[in-house]
Amino acid sequence: MSSQWLSAFCLEDLPPGQARLVRHGVDRIAVFHLGDGQLRAIDDRCPHEGYPLCQGQLRGEVLTCCFHNYKFDLRSGACLLGDERVRTWPVRLVDKVVQLDVTPPDPAAELARRWESLDTALLEDRIGQIAREVVRLLALGIAPGALAAAAAAFDGARAPYGSSHTLAVAADAPHLISEGLAAAGPLVIAFEIAARRSARRAPHPPAHRLDPGDPDTFAARIRARVEAEELEIAEGLLRGALAAGWDRSVLEATFLLLASDHFLDYGHALIYATKVGGLLEHATPEQVTDILCGLLRGITWGTREDTLPAWRGWRRRVEEVAPRLGAWGAQDAEVPDPEALIAALLDGGSRVALDAVLARLDAGVGPSSLARILSDAAARRLLRFDPRHDLDPQVQDTWLAVTHVQTFCHAVQRALEALDHPDLVRLVLQATRMVAMTRPLDLPEDERTLPAPRPGGPEAVIAAIIAGDPESAVAATLGAEPDALWAPLLELILDDPVTRPLYAGHLIKQLPVAFADARQLGDLRPIAALVRFLASPRQERTTARRVREAIALVRDGAVPRRLVS
Repeated sequence: MSSQWLSAFCLEDLPPGQARLVRHGVDRIAVFHLGDGQLRAIDDRCPHEGYPLCQGQLRGEVLTCCFHNYKFDLRSGACLLGDERVRTWPVRLVDKVVQLDVTPPDPAAELARRWESLDTALLEDRIGQIAREVVRLLALGIAPGALAAAAAAFDGARAPYGSSHTLAVAADAPHLISEGLAAAGPLVIAFEIAARRSARRAPHPPAHRLDPGDPDTFAARIRARVEAEELEIAEGLLRGALAAGWDRSVLEATFLLLASDHFLDYGHALIYATKVGGLLEHATPEQVTDILCGLLRGITWGTREDTLPAWRGWRRRVEEVAPRLGAWGAQDAEVPDPEALIAALLDGGSRVALDAVLARLDAGVGPSSLARILSDAAARRLLRFDPRHDLDPQVQDTWLAVTHVQTFCHAVQRALEALDHPDLVRLVLQATRMVAMTRPLDLPEDERTLPAPRPGGPEAVIAAIIAGDPESAVAATLGAEPDALWAPLLELILDDPVTRPLYAGHLIKQLPVAFADARQLGDLRPIAALVRFLASPRQERTTARRVREAIALVRDGAVPRRLVS
């Protein structure tokens, strides 16, 4: 491509030591006269926040932005103090006329620069730079799915204990907004979680590739290695299968089975395993490896909560019924008297709830039917949550403890839809205990009345959320059309109603789950549960609580207080 030189102005109009702004299309170019006809040209917009660099202070060939003291090398555009580099333009003097080469950058080279800058921003946890590069890449035609896969791959390759909430948010992001620059909203949340968790971390060294054996026996082999926490061997088998070009459906099914062997990390592993397939569709082969190895690491090192003492009775009952899993997995009858089962799940306690579910399995009810009832119960549990627990600095259980019940139960439904395998019935039994064990977080019985539906539409719902009025927000939700609520709630969630990336990630996960469950159940309560969470007071910062816990542990040897066990 030949150069496109623009005659900008006469040199005599730019005294030495000063700058002049040149506009060309959407570009704003700051031209500096260093003296003796030496000229430099850079983007006038400081990459930090866009303030004009032509107003900056010049010392030699170092320009300081007067607004935040960022410093740039005028020769290369490199940022000497701050973060992101600034674009430079070739400039020359022809017959005392200053000319700028305004040739558009080579698209391939520009893409490479943008990806490199995004990687740098992630490693340095520079959220502003991350946001700018995501928008630039979208503007250059990169699909949201490809950016989502990049976020999950960065997280999978570096996160110390395996894949984090990044994977779940990245998987949902392209479906929330599938095109246009607005897709940057949910994508940047995924990248922000990845950066906060893995900034300045090198990728994990890859395990040595091993022969994965036969696809029919692969799941059993890798499950045994994960059970023994032999990550190096398990990852070697996975890398071997990927190198052999196995159909990804075999690997996705394997991860669902791995996530069913234990109740892992309060349900996170299963949520991630049910979402990973959609991400892989957009990923390069290298990203597929990073994403799946990160998920495997998380499952291997995940807390096996079903091995805790409080789960002893549940564990014993599940071991007793294990021989019947195969027969139960083939059943498809609907749940008779679902309200009776929901009452047992919400009010009966863990033992009563498990007995009720096992009795229905023995009566021929299918696992998928039970999973739908569990999702219904999870939404009702969220509607019952007592926000005073969240605000109590002496208690560890927060809103997230019950929002996760809803997202985990939905993940159980997705797993059963994706894979026909008797071992997945265990997920139904895990969800049963999860719903039941959160009963101590309920409001007192006399405060649980669901408000009557109230007309007003989405505007009333959003107004009540902003006003911090959960009762009015729930009432307006129950009186609204669900399809009309989606866009306003998505817009609100992307407009920073919460501060911590962890909470933003949970909202991104919970929004599609609430609407999917509402459609399936024909009931607005799952959406109302999300709305109540949004409208209620939350204590997102936990520093004060952590200080109290540290004092209690160091001074008194006391452990943190949990209501859920």
